[in-house]
Amino acid sequence: MLFLDIQMEPVERYMTANEGTALLMEMEANAGESGLMEAIAVGIARAGAPDASVKADLLPRLQGYSLGGPLHILIIPARLHFMEAEALRILADAPADAVQC
Repeated sequence: MLFLDIQMEPVERYMTANEGTALLMEMEANAGESGLMEAIAVGIARAGAPDASVKADLLPRLQGYSLGGPLHILIIPARLHFMEAEALRILADAPADAVQC
């Protein structure tokens, strides 16, 4: 679970899930790795609020979704149990190819 950066000064700014995924992919490319390219990721915005937003997909594709305003969290789970995969399809609109067990 990755709690994304909050910067209060000089200007209040919150890192988005899109920025977090881009940063992770850049760091991985700089390290010469590629494991995260096929990793499932879950982006959550405003957890617990009435207008919360949740989306799951492969990490590179998650970068293309807008979750709306802050605060954002990224989760990169380990191998999914089939019930967890089904929950992500239902609750986070995950594409079937992203959550294969």
